[in-house]
Amino acid sequence: ALFVAAAISCSPKKNDGDEYKACDFTVLKTGEIPDEVSQLIEKQGDEAFQMVYRSDGWLFCMRGYGKQKTGGYSIRILDVGVSGEMLRIKSELLGPQTKDEQKGGGSRPYFVLKLEDPGYPVMFEESGGEMNGVDKEEPASDLQEK
Repeated sequence: ALFVAAAISCSPKKNDGDEYKACDFTVLKTGEIPDEVSQLIEKQGDEAFQMVYRSDGWLFCMRGYGKQKTGGYSIRILDVGVSGEMLRIKSELLGPQTKDEQKGGGSRPYFVLKLEDPGYPVMFEESGGEMNGVDKEEPASDLQEK
């Protein structure tokens, strides 16, 4: 599969007196997700998750919202940036807008972000302000076969 890499970086700006660096990122489509990352997501099944995977200077941030009763959900990435010694990712799960969108026997909405690894711990935050640490962090060496 062709894997396209974008130029990724964090640039400083001020945010409520704290040093804040907004980070450029890429939302990966299904065909762009590395096999190791796909395997981590598949292992979660119907459960919600927050995970990161670090490999060759890249950081893959994964957030899954668990099994939903219908299809038609979408996810909005509201902010990705470094504040203090933490990479913060703020996202929002949006429900189906119409009855037409509520088709299907359920879905497992998730996203995978790819960015240059700033070397900080990751905090996932919901649009309502709920913050969650990472459930699992997998270095590449733990997943690659010896």
